[in-house]
Amino acid sequence: MASGETKVVFWDLTVPENTTKRKFRLEVSAPNGTVLDQMSVEQKVLPVDTERVYQAGLFLYESPIKESVRVPEGSAPNSGKMVWKASPTILTSLTGIQTYFQNYPYYCMEQRVSKAIGLKSEALWSEVSNDLNSFLDYDGLVKYFARMEHGSEILTAYVLTSASLANQKIPEDSLGRMIAGLQGYLEGRVSGERYKFGADSVVRKIIVWEALTRYQTYEWEQVRPIFDGMEFLPTASLIDLAEIWGRVDGGDSSVKSRLTSTLRSRLNIQGSELVVADSGFTNPWWILGSRDYTMAKLLLWAFAEPSYKKDMPRLIKGFVKMQKRGSYDTTLGNAYSILVFDRVSKLLESEKVTGGKLKIQSAKETLNLEPNGKQTVSQSIGTTPESVSVSYDGKGKPWVEWSVNSILPLKAPISSGYRLKRTFEPIQVAKPGVLSKGDTVRVTIEIQADSDKTWVVVEDPIPPGSLPLGRGFGRESIISQEGKTGDSSYYLSFEEKTLSQYRAYFEYLPKGTHTLEHSFRLNHSGSFKMPATRVEAMYSPETHAEWPNETVRISENGY
Repeated sequence: MASGETKVVFWDLTVPENTTKRKFRLEVSAPNGTVLDQMSVEQKVLPVDTERVYQAGLFLYESPIKESVRVPEGSAPNSGKMVWKASPTILTSLTGIQTYFQNYPYYCMEQRVSKAIGLKSEALWSEVSNDLNSFLDYDGLVKYFARMEHGSEILTAYVLTSASLANQKIPEDSLGRMIAGLQGYLEGRVSGERYKFGADSVVRKIIVWEALTRYQTYEWEQVRPIFDGMEFLPTASLIDLAEIWGRVDGGDSSVKSRLTSTLRSRLNIQGSELVVADSGFTNPWWILGSRDYTMAKLLLWAFAEPSYKKDMPRLIKGFVKMQKRGSYDTTLGNAYSILVFDRVSKLLESEKVTGGKLKIQSAKETLNLEPNGKQTVSQSIGTTPESVSVSYDGKGKPWVEWSVNSILPLKAPISSGYRLKRTFEPIQVAKPGVLSKGDTVRVTIEIQADSDKTWVVVEDPIPPGSLPLGRGFGRESIISQEGKTGDSSYYLSFEEKTLSQYRAYFEYLPKGTHTLEHSFRLNHSGSFKMPATRVEAMYSPETHAEWPNETVRISENGY
């Protein structure tokens, strides 16, 4: 380039497979080789089709076992594998849960707290503490997102209880405001969440009381009314009541006996396992309830309850068996499982694991695995069922975890409680029929919901480097939105707009058909394979839908 000259310089690059990030280093040199300027750039690479776990297990080795495994039909060639790990303690046998949190894409305040617990991260806890004050509303209740107007008594209680269980301190100024907010809720001065379902007032008050009794001392007469009609309450509420009774002064022993009997009636022995039997009556999803979260809370209470000492091995085995594909269903269940397993090793791992290896045998190969919690071994798996056996020749009982993983490209829409339809419409183009750099595009997403849900998220990919519109930069809102902003049928609580993804969060999305729109400007030319669009009820993740997206081709100058 001549002195004072400006040029746009670009290269055609192909992103290699199985890459998570790329680094570029650009240098400007004089004819004699002297470096005049330089720049380094690191790019994050998002996968089009993610490797997922399709079968998994975690067990305490007691005798040789045999499993039949396969990957789903349609998996990408050579992507199927079975991964094994063995550990002397369950504390290093939680790869599935750690992976769950490492890959979890959303980050409201509940999810940030859960992730800090799940990854045992002091850094994440520090970020939560530093940001917490900005997440409190006028009454002192914690908001899911800082820019929301109203907080939640349920989320506030969750943050307080979680910090207590994880031995984390909440800053004094935030703590005082949160406690005052919850007290105001109990006294009727603070309204709390806007969306409530049925007669759940007493359940909400029990959750709030459980959190408050961790931080302040109360008398029995103050909490006695919430113990009325306990036989009709969800199991999670009974566990909370048991926690509350153990902390207040002057608790009525006859009420404790009634409570213990009622809670026992909700449990069911299944062979060597003891589990919560009322699967449809654990705790409602709209107040963050789930069966795995309830079971974790039961265990955390039972560890300190003498009458459950003999039941602990059965409860723990039942809880471990509740895992699906190596983790639990919800962020809360996964987070509290870490708190549970921190306490489990002291009960079930009395004999030291020494002097042997695990032998993993299939028709194709034999693998040896050290039960040290550090080594992993893997073997290739196809779509035809294969039998794999495991034996151990040492002392003690190692924890064994395994998973069957593969990449399964999405070729048709998936519907499970939701149905999706996505349309991609150019609204300002340089050349009709061709997508070009600088064109503006609108995406319309239609969601059909079979039932009411709280906290629903929609995630939609956009071509890398594209500029999301409607963020107030220059004239973009006027150019692209044309009077159509966000969801046209229900209240949109929060939006995230990045250079590669659009996310929309609904605090409440009722049954029916809803339409969501967003726009962006294409800023980079190339051929981009796009991940699927997804809608998910975050606290009922089995309710979801996905829509496969086509490759987007963007020309440099309309050709």
